[in-house]
Amino acid sequence: MVDFEKDTPGTPPTGFTTALTGSGKAGVWVVVEDKTAPSGHLVLAQTDADTTSYRFPVCVLDAHMAKDAEISVKFKPVSGREDQGAGIVWRYRDKDNYYIVRANALEGNVVLYKVQNGKRTDLPLKGEGRTYGKKTPVPSGTWSTLGVNVRGSAFEVTLNGTRLYEVDDTRGRGPLAPRLQPAPRQAPVHAAALSPDPAGLGKQDTKRPSYQGRFAKLLLELVELMGIEPMTS
Repeated sequence: MVDFEKDTPGTPPTGFTTALTGSGKAGVWVVVEDKTAPSGHLVLAQTDADTTSYRFPVCVLDAHMAKDAEISVKFKPVSGREDQGAGIVWRYRDKDNYYIVRANALEGNVVLYKVQNGKRTDLPLKGEGRTYGKKTPVPSGTWSTLGVNVRGSAFEVTLNGTRLYEVDDTRGRGPLAPRLQPAPRQAPVHAAALSPDPAGLGKQDTKRPSYQGRFAKLLLELVELMGIEPMTS
């Protein structure tokens, strides 16, 4: 389990690397105090409100790498007129190549994307097809828990303990496919706290609306890793 109780309020979190997919400002990640947190009192917040549309700042945990993992993050969207989102990234290779599942309070949905060469695409749900994730209430101003169970090419997504859907990216043939991960490590899983991101897929997706809205301030309390398989060299 990872928390922020040993960090200093007002400073970036220790042991995390920040990056930016897309354009705009890189994002401001700081540890802040929140007395409503489910445990402890220090949480991670992304506070920059840059309105650039295709902009996805991420904050990636450095210490943990695994082939498969069950990852969850407690989060609370607290502001944002156009978008309020939070999520998890895994199999992070660099700022332009990773998987992400994100929950959006204003859209009321949870969507799993594959980011490859900087382009973000929502993946089809097993047994349902490409539905742009799953419509479900994501409360604003309340702590929720988003989770993903990563097993090979299969990803099971949960919200507040309820299973939403499964995605199987067996047809992936890019740098995110486990067999194509650079040696000596295969298919690394990084637990991460993600920033708020603009709703939909931005300007690169003509099927979804593009938003120039204000980014949500987001509080992310802790990331849990369970059942991690050790990496082999």
